[in-house]
Amino acid sequence: MYSKHSSSDFQLPWEPHTQRQKHKDQHSDKADVVQYIKYGAGIAAGITVVSWIKRKIQSIPVVGVLATPFLCLMPTMLLGTAVGAAVVYGIDEGDPTAAQKKLLPSVSAGARRLPCS
Repeated sequence: MYSKHSSSDFQLPWEPHTQRQKHKDQHSDKADVVQYIKYGAGIAAGITVVSWIKRKIQSIPVVGVLATPFLCLMPTMLLGTAVGAAVVYGIDEGDPTAAQKKLLPSVSAGARRLPCS
């Protein structure tokens, strides 16, 4: 069976790690924590902004009454999470449309596979 790691790369938990591997693992853990914090903050900000925008649209006298049924179809938690994660991904990549460029081919391919009525 093919393995990605050779037997020399594999260490059991009770075997001593070398100092270099510990440093590498710590750096990786710190980078992961930073990514979790960035995406968590982005998701929280996205949910807050989407909720705020929906409340502002609903507070407009005539538009709010007409828009409320459509706004109810967009769940704040799902839409805010997606918006927040997409913004953080775009900032990380240095391109505001990076998430769109990455997801658009997959969405288009999936839409082509759906049966048309």
